[in-house]
Amino acid sequence: MHPYVIRRPREDEGSAVGQLQNRAWEQAYSGLLPARFWNAEALSQREAMWIHGFSTDTGRAQVRVAEHQDAAG
Repeated sequence: MHPYVIRRPREDEGSAVGQLQNRAWEQAYSGLLPARFWNAEALSQREAMWIHGFSTDTGRAQVRVAEHQDAAG
């Protein structure tokens, strides 16, 4: 069995994906871009974007989530 499951996101996961994207940007671009790219306003915008995107079947069909089996449930 593989340790990860690849699946379509659930409608309620938009906020978590936005937070993940924000942290990834901060870790990848800290020191290269101004902090406004991952501040509270940027986080809010990213969460809103993903929440909106995941609100439709079409939006969720375009994205996949990798979930570690230990966290699945």
